[in-house]
Amino acid sequence: MHCGVRITAGDRPGLEQLCRYLLRPAFAEERLSRLSDGRILYRFRRPWPDGTSHVALDPVDFVGKLAALVSPPRSHTVRYHGVLGPHSNSRAEVVGSLSVELPDEEPQACRHPKGEREGERKERPKLKKPPRTDWATLLLRSMSLDALRCPRCEGRMKIIACLTDPPVVRKVLRAMGLRTEVPGAMPARPPPQSELDFETDQREGA
Repeated sequence: MHCGVRITAGDRPGLEQLCRYLLRPAFAEERLSRLSDGRILYRFRRPWPDGTSHVALDPVDFVGKLAALVSPPRSHTVRYHGVLGPHSNSRAEVVGSLSVELPDEEPQACRHPKGEREGERKERPKLKKPPRTDWATLLLRSMSLDALRCPRCEGRMKIIACLTDPPVVRKVLRAMGLRTEVPGAMPARPPPQSELDFETDQREGA
């Protein structure tokens, strides 16, 4: 996302449009259809320079095109550019850093001195990992929702138990005057009308 994209305070439709743009699928489902011979037909939003307006693929080739969009295991799926890039000189001015406590003494060399057996080798001091941000703080930062604020006394609440047994959970909800039935899924909302769209290049070798 380019840093020039701005959403003003209270602009809920603009925020929804931005979220839908970030969570857009790999292809437009309404332009996808199946031919009578079993092949998958995908119509492009705009014709290519050579006049190609659609592409027909075998089901296995179509699945292969989709599989190429899946990120490899344990790979980064978020890229930061500009001032948020890892090598930006101004990154420290906009991103807070967590300090790591280093040991007072330098760690010993990997090789033990002569005459010292393997079992007598001293362990190297371990570096302390930076503390992880708790879920309540992350929820407050991302959605401005303070989940640990008591709605009655405005004080801070603490987690005393985690209930997973369905009968117990229903009993607690009834005591609190809350509904115990699982609400049904709402129908999908249509995408907002905008010029933002995404299309995967389905050409061979792309």
